[in-house]
Amino acid sequence: MERNGTRGEGHSVSEAFWPWLIKAFAMPALLATPTRAPNSVPLPASRLSPDARPKLTLLLGASGLREDDVERSRCSDGHGLADLLRRRLGDVSLAPDGVLYPRNAADVQGLLKLCAELDVAICIGSAGTDVLRELARPVLALDLSGLDHILAQDHLSGLVEVEAGIGAAELERQLKAQGLTLGTTFESSLGGWIASAETMPGPVQSVTVATPRGTLHLDKGQLSNGEVK
Repeated sequence: MERNGTRGEGHSVSEAFWPWLIKAFAMPALLATPTRAPNSVPLPASRLSPDARPKLTLLLGASGLREDDVERSRCSDGHGLADLLRRRLGDVSLAPDGVLYPRNAADVQGLLKLCAELDVAICIGSAGTDVLRELARPVLALDLSGLDHILAQDHLSGLVEVEAGIGAAELERQLKAQGLTLGTTFESSLGGWIASAETMPGPVQSVTVATPRGTLHLDKGQLSNGEVK
């Protein structure tokens, strides 16, 4: 059972999750179905059009788009209960049509605009089975693990500008090198932590959001007051 981490790396879902699930949902039979390796059945061919592929490669470079089964399978593990159970059984019959690896914010912005023009859907990180079943158009997973840098620091205020793909350990390492600390931790990427939080995490003062039409810069006051949904 895996979920996305840094590029090419998987992280096991805590084994404590399964005993909790068995108890919470009265599913003792789950003990008789241990985790299986992903099946060896080839995935369906990518649905990317001959027109889309060269345009994406031109934007990201030759290694910026991957359509092989290994990378597509790695990004097929949504985090809903059905997805977790499906992956436990080794079922990777549904997967995105490819995986994109942007190198910086400009790449992300360009991808959103280009994919909107090509009628290609983008999922951050991994795509759950519900999304893959419902969308008739191509679906690409966006791996932001290459965006893991501190871009700028204001020494007077202590504020730093950080890319969304950085993990907690790497962020703390880079902050420590500058004599700073985050003061908290998170399990996903920085962007995932912010996006999934019910309220804006304390250390976060503003965010820059990429959209197909451009970027939005939102400060903590705007987000806390519900000005942007």
